[in-house]
Amino acid sequence: MLLKNETPTFTSVGDGSPVKPSASSPAKLVDPKTGGFVDTLTIDGQGTYSINNETGEVTFVPLKTFTGTATPVTVSLTAKLGKDADDTDITATATATYTPTVIPVKPTSQTMNLKDLKGKNKTVHQLFTGGKVEVNGVEKTVEIDENVKPTFDDGTTKKVVPGEGTYTIDENGVVTFTPEKDFVGKASGVTVKRVDKNGTEITAKYTPTVRPITSFVDTKGEYISSKRRRRTTLRKIFQVTAS
Repeated sequence: MLLKNETPTFTSVGDGSPVKPSASSPAKLVDPKTGGFVDTLTIDGQGTYSINNETGEVTFVPLKTFTGTATPVTVSLTAKLGKDADDTDITATATATYTPTVIPVKPTSQTMNLKDLKGKNKTVHQLFTGGKVEVNGVEKTVEIDENVKPTFDDGTTKKVVPGEGTYTIDENGVVTFTPEKDFVGKASGVTVKRVDKNGTEITAKYTPTVRPITSFVDTKGEYISSKRRRRTTLRKIFQVTAS
């Protein structure tokens, strides 16, 4: 969640002179429903404003689900400018408006497609990266929420696909596929889900492929090792070259 801070510039409603808040002349938010002065103001469906009374700095904390231009808030203060000839306080009322814009941030993921031999477990660590956005010329990152453990898209950590095998995911996001002993080919795959600290979901697809184990025999039916196959191939190459 990215906080939005702003310190408005105040000017007198009377003569337009600048006015600064202080402990004796605190800045306040104006409640649009009542017109009263408050220190915090919640806008339904958007977020909450708060104000530093002595500086006028306004902070907007958006809801995790809110993006776009928020409802503006009005800040008001009545400042003491001095005293008149009768020793009566001279005051001026100042107002300012703050309108924050919340920019959406989306994390990214890397899709993994792995191949391995029949009967072997396939393990992969899905890669998720927090989204980046530029705010007032400064790059900000909304990190992946490590307190929310990764799951499959249905919220589980184990998924069995009949005829193919079993997928599991651990708390670090490592996905393991254990194929059934007779399964070969491209599996259906699973979708892994994570969220960032704004609660924004991001998914990645993992699709393993199981290759058959191929063996070779000679004319006598005896197994040919990979080392022996390499020697035979080289011998054939030499024979073709010599001819």
